[in-house]
Amino acid sequence: MRWQSICLVTETVDNMGEKQNPSSHLSISTSLRERRSRGRIARSATGGSVPEDVIEVYDALAEVYADHYESGNPDRPFLNEFLSHLRRGARLLDVGCGTGSGAKYFSDHGMRVEGIDLSRSMIEVARRNYPHIRFTRKDMRNSNYRTGHFDAIWAGYSLFHMGREDFKAVLKRIRKALAPEDIFGLIMQEGKGDVQFPEPLCPGKSLLVCLYSMEELTALLSTAGFNVIARKRRGPVSELEYPYQKLLLVSQAASQPRREAGAQRAASKTAVKT
Repeated sequence: MRWQSICLVTETVDNMGEKQNPSSHLSISTSLRERRSRGRIARSATGGSVPEDVIEVYDALAEVYADHYESGNPDRPFLNEFLSHLRRGARLLDVGCGTGSGAKYFSDHGMRVEGIDLSRSMIEVARRNYPHIRFTRKDMRNSNYRTGHFDAIWAGYSLFHMGREDFKAVLKRIRKALAPEDIFGLIMQEGKGDVQFPEPLCPGKSLLVCLYSMEELTALLSTAGFNVIARKRRGPVSELEYPYQKLLLVSQAASQPRREAGAQRAASKTAVKT
């Protein structure tokens, strides 16, 4: 749930005259400068890097995000569609859980939830607000969950700030963590190409947003070993959101990853010929 534009959220809410807090804006800018001066870059297992600005912005704005973002609105139809494919008590991993509002929604609906996120500040807020849920600072690209450890994995707005090769690598990691017929829910932004989206309350700051079509995502999920079983689309409902269509794809882990199944078919053909 966390990868909406937090700076946009803050600016719009303030312009509406609600919860204005100029001192918080100053502390945000100060926090960003402090983190930038450290030159911190988080490395992924694939040799790429998480954009430093992404972690900076979300670390600095965790409290603002928690104050102004309400889980399930307007994404409740997406969340409920995902939940409709799960049994009560399912073990669920929320990838990019942010301040935990989405994880709470799933927990309230009977799921056994665990959340992970790259932002240390987001995780701290999530732990404080929802102490009954386990939250861990972790990069999914470095994860090594055993197959079947979770019954379902959710990545709502959490994977479009990374490069396309890293996105493919994460899909493979997610598939590896799920047993056949387990469920994966994904929300991405619709469009073509990659854009640097400016953050209004963070002067000079822009975040990478990789856009995909429904067809592209379906193909990528298939390659990673998933069968898409449900799709939904909605438009932005306010200035609090990126100005792109939102795409939900709910997928089921295939009996065999595509590459493995292909190798077995090739082996079978060879055996017939000999």
